[in-house]
Amino acid sequence: MAFNNLKKFLAGFVVVALVLFIFGFRLAHPQIGLSNALGSAHSSLMIVKKADSYKSGDKVVAEAQVGKSPVLGIVAGTEDGSIELILENGVARSTPEKVKGKLLVVIPFLGTLVGFVGL
Repeated sequence: MAFNNLKKFLAGFVVVALVLFIFGFRLAHPQIGLSNALGSAHSSLMIVKKADSYKSGDKVVAEAQVGKSPVLGIVAGTEDGSIELILENGVARSTPEKVKGKLLVVIPFLGTLVGFVGL
């Protein structure tokens, strides 16, 4: 009986994940960046959605050339095809093509579990 419930739960989870993926939502696991009251960026998973443009103040997950990547940062400004991000301990530059998306939801603590598997 419990095995059937587990199968239904997993099937439902897969269907929901596929629908979200089709509508452009992605899961991100930043390695460095901003933190919140529930922990660091590395200890959390983020749900993001790609946007046509990014403006100052947007919280985004992007590939950047600072330490480990991807990073979670706040857009400080955009100019000449690059985006400047404010991180917890500095700034980084990226391009709109390397931005995974705007931050929608933070899922605290699951990043630690994902980190154990090496993702």
